Amino acid sequence: MCIRKGKRMVARILPFLSTEQAADILMATARNLPFLIKKDAQDEVLLCLLRPFSLVLYHLPSGTVTSLLQQLANLPQSATAPAPANLHLAAVLQNKVPMPELLLSTARGCSICILIPFTAGTRFGHRHTWYPQSFGLSLLYLVLSRGEELQNSSAATELMQDNQWTELMFMATRELLRIPEAALAKPVSTPSNLLSLFSRYVDQQKLNVLETKLQLVQGIR
Repeated sequence: MCIRKGKRMVARILPFLSTEQAADILMATARNLPFLIKKDAQDEVLLCLLRPFSLVLYHLPSGTVTSLLQQLANLPQSATAPAPANLHLAAVLQNKVPMPELLLSTARGCSICILIPFTAGTRFGHRHTWYPQSFGLSLLYLVLSRGEELQNSSAATELMQDNQWTELMFMATRELLRIPEAALAKPVSTPSNLLSLFSRYVDQQKLNVLETKLQLVQGIR
């Protein structure tokens, strides 16, 4: 996944894997997304994974979708009070990637951001080189859209009673509201059911802000 050929190979083999195997790859991608985005900064090959990932999401139950959102937020399973600013999720949502940022994963799966200042073309310096990215927010939208589908299906009771899903949604909306509009990534597409989803977790004033900021539209079902 750290090289162009690897990402394209994963995109090709995903449809032939079992749901469990494909879900494991999706989880690992979400868990290490800031690092993968940084590695993909110049190639933007990660976008080829969006369609196969969306097909995988369609088959995932509510518990797995909750775990996936938890991985995107980089929160421990027992998290109940996330910090006001989530650095991992902010890196996923923002439209540019600072090249000095290096994400390391420990053996326990925890992620630590280490800033290594350098200048493009030199090893050390004080300026940062930035690259645009849209994969992170696009993937988050797919996960949230799947959550809304589940809330409108027979699995609604299970997901609505999932306290972790609720806490994660509060955290995600708080981060989306916190990041300036100019700094947000431009998603490849915006699912039509996101406005309905956010309306479950924010008041009308914040919903209006999200609707304008994210250019959401009410889907026709």
